[in-house]
Amino acid sequence: RGCADFPRLPLITWLAGLVRKVEGELVSALARASGEEVVPLFFRSVQQASKSLPDGWRPCVSVSQDRLLELKQISEVASGKYRAAQEEINQREL
Repeated sequence: RGCADFPRLPLITWLAGLVRKVEGELVSALARASGEEVVPLFFRSVQQASKSLPDGWRPCVSVSQDRLLELKQISEVASGKYRAAQEEINQREL
């Protein structure tokens, strides 16, 4: 299905599907991890899981047009906030 309304959707869907695929393992591993280990452990676990997937793997996710537009709006707001924060950091460094 085309994603003209939200071009990043295929990547976001793939990443969400990958996290969902290893969710049980992640919950167990992260429950035992200390605070500073959580983020690196999360990324390592998801990265390793991605290596074990067959070529062409895609998650089975169905998204309605209304939900798609909602996700696009959330993404645009988050992107704008990130961009503003980065510009502020860059200004402080000057």
